Amino acid sequence: MGVDTALTTDEEDALVSYIGYMANRGFPLSIQQLIGFAWCIAKERGRGDVFSDSGPSRSWWNGFKSRHPGLGLRRPDSLDRGTASLGSVNALREYFSLLKETLESNELTDKPDRIYNCDEAALFLNKSAGQNVIVPTRKRHAHSLSVATNEHNLYTAS
Repeated sequence: MGVDTALTTDEEDALVSYIGYMANRGFPLSIQQLIGFAWCIAKERGRGDVFSDSGPSRSWWNGFKSRHPGLGLRRPDSLDRGTASLGSVNALREYFSLLKETLESNELTDKPDRIYNCDEAALFLNKSAGQNVIVPTRKRHAHSLSVATNEHNLYTAS
């Protein structure tokens, strides 16, 4: 009932699946990205005229969201690639193995006064952090991976 949607049910379902796929991998889509994908799908299928010259509108997004209540907007939690990659058990084992080897090879295991903790100065570089992203509502967090979120400046004691 009602007016036909610009995209078919299968095309919209594929977009919903893609939203979930990208969110699970740390790259949730923004509304603008989703609108761009919808426009590209319509053009690829030879139906570029279903949207205006400037593409799908914000009202298209509102209709899409109402047709797919399993989607919601969240503010992404920034998670840099380094932190994400170090979260695995194997990566942690490798780190502590290397740390032990380094301490032993430099004869530092019994000399804690020779081990320095380096402080870091952080500068926030993720410009899109303020932008809400689309995620399945069943997800508690919307982690957004970024290439670099901090610049680290290490200071050494003399």
